[in-house]
Amino acid sequence: MPHLPVDRDAPRALLQEYCRRLAVFVSWDASVGDDAPRSGLLLRDLADGLAAAARRLAAHPALSGDAELAHRVASLDRAAARAVTDPAFSREVVEAGHEVAERGEDVLGVVW
Repeated sequence: MPHLPVDRDAPRALLQEYCRRLAVFVSWDASVGDDAPRSGLLLRDLADGLAAAARRLAAHPALSGDAELAHRVASLDRAAARAVTDPAFSREVVEAGHEVAERGEDVLGVVW
């Protein structure tokens, strides 16, 4: 059965992509373990990709007017930058990432 084309720039599609990236980051962070170092290019790629997806989400016209979402994205950006220079901050990225996802869901009216 053919599928309808997906508008990848629609707000819900952007939120879905953001949540997918967040899930990848969270699962990677959990798989590393508490004692293992969190460094290298994979951490940088995951953190940068998550922050970029959050910025794309917040820039969408349906969401760009929400100051709380913009504030949470800025917090995620700061956490991601800290995690790249000091990998001990990767848990802060996870926390800030969840805050962005929750606010995006609230603004779009997504209920589970």
